[in-house]
Amino acid sequence: SPTATLDLHGYDLLAAKAELNDWLNIAAIRHKCVLVIHGKGSGRLAEHCQMWLADHPAVRHIDPAPPRHGGAGAKLVLLRKVQVT
Repeated sequence: SPTATLDLHGYDLLAAKAELNDWLNIAAIRHKCVLVIHGKGSGRLAEHCQMWLADHPAVRHIDPAPPRHGGAGAKLVLLRKVQVT
């Protein structure tokens, strides 16, 4: 089960990318599994979100969220632990 959630509803692509990146950097310090909600909509944010997650160094694995956590409108993300410097 995810222990933290980021909801990107209402963000444009540029703001969503920055928010996701900053949030993942912080989340990876304390969390192992998080939920990122991107919404179903036109799919543009969902497509970009998948790429951004795949490229982030703290992300170990990405799965579609089960229906109770948003289904096709969200991703469950397993994180690597990062060290604070």
